[in-house]
Amino acid sequence: MSAIYIELYIFDNFLMNCLVIRLSEAILGRRAHKWLKLLICFLASVYALLAYYFPALNLWIFKILLCAAMAICFRIKGIRELLGSVAAVFVSTALIGGATFALVYAFSGSMSGGILYAPSGFRVLLYSVGAGVALPSIFRKLTKRRVKAKLKVPVRIIHKNESYDFEGFIDTGNLLTEPISSLPVIVLCSPKLIEYCDTNIPYSDTSGAGTMSAFLPEHIYIDGIEISAYIAINERGKDMPAIVPVLALPHKSKGVEENAESSAISVL
Repeated sequence: MSAIYIELYIFDNFLMNCLVIRLSEAILGRRAHKWLKLLICFLASVYALLAYYFPALNLWIFKILLCAAMAICFRIKGIRELLGSVAAVFVSTALIGGATFALVYAFSGSMSGGILYAPSGFRVLLYSVGAGVALPSIFRKLTKRRVKAKLKVPVRIIHKNESYDFEGFIDTGNLLTEPISSLPVIVLCSPKLIEYCDTNIPYSDTSGAGTMSAFLPEHIYIDGIEISAYIAINERGKDMPAIVPVLALPHKSKGVEENAESSAISVL
């Protein structure tokens, strides 16, 4: 039995398990539960360590049961999805395991007691593949979070001696204006303001056409600067930020029009 470094052995197996789950996600077309995925991958790597010291755990029946257990990290709604998840994990394990076996021998490695032993060059390759899989997703999330932060603005409404604060989301697709004054319209999901509405504004969007109750507040501030705009109440939405059209902004931030998301609201 060759000597191993326990922490590296666990990490190598953890990374391989993550690659198996990642390939399974691609096969199934749906994501696994993030924290459950990490927990199962870690527990599977601990199992691999135990199998090193207790070779009986390397029997195929135990490995098959382990692959089946890894499938539970997917959001499963029925027996059909369960069987599909198990099959995806088996296929992913076979593909990655076969590729690993071939690469280990390509790097002049060996196999003993059901365990592959590879030189340090293979570990560098394995870590590079792991980084290549994980880093793009991490950077996409960071970029998306940064862009969304740029598109948020504070909105304050003062009307009838009452003050209301909302988080606004800049939306270049909101082309809605009040027909008579041509003032831009900010759309809110706030039933508590419905009592102030004294007019209806026609609109059309991807779900159809209709009218929204609206009013002209005494004062409205975006990012601390007073503007003139109507407030329309979207009674169908829940827990959504205020939809602020670019026309209502006191100043257009650089890159807003290129980065803002569109909901295609327009006047009839």
